[in-house]
Amino acid sequence: MIPLFLLLSVITIVSGVVGGMYWWRQRNSYLATTHYNTGVSYLQTGKYPDAINAFTAALKRKKDLVDAQYGLGLTYVHQHRYQEGINMLESVIKVMPANAIAHYNLGRAYITVGQLDEAQQVLKQALKVNPDVKEVHFNLARVYQEKGDLDEAKISCKHALKLDSDYGRAQDYLEFLSSIRHANPVNLEALRRALQDFDATDTAYMLTL
Repeated sequence: MIPLFLLLSVITIVSGVVGGMYWWRQRNSYLATTHYNTGVSYLQTGKYPDAINAFTAALKRKKDLVDAQYGLGLTYVHQHRYQEGINMLESVIKVMPANAIAHYNLGRAYITVGQLDEAQQVLKQALKVNPDVKEVHFNLARVYQEKGDLDEAKISCKHALKLDSDYGRAQDYLEFLSSIRHANPVNLEALRRALQDFDATDTAYMLTL
């Protein structure tokens, strides 16, 4: 029979270890969230190197913090580090398959590097998740135009305008598409340059993390 004092000592030690582990996890989670929130602030203000440091610090604390992975992916894209951004965003949508904005941002990154088939696929998936995001329809129109399918490009543009009849970018783009007589692909390099920076007036691409 184990002496009572020894049993109490073991219980005290075990309780201390369990309590310490719980405290450590809570502290780690708090610090990860703090770093993440700091990263969001830096990303919103265009301080991309600082944002990368903050999101990376968050992931060191909690490697499966998908919000920080998403923020890091967006920051890479803003810095024109497209492949790193794409890799990160691809990982994110595996974890968040029901997040239309995550798909949208990945689609825009694909467009920028000329991966049009991938962009089309991921933007269509975004519409399955949420068909009411006008920017997804607009960017899908860009993909169709680049692939030479003007009819589908116009349809996508019209869908965007059904959602927002005052959507100026879609209005201008539809007018441009209507002026094209032949379905010749546009200059891909020009399209990439046009999409290098995300439009801050678009859907809240980051605040839905």
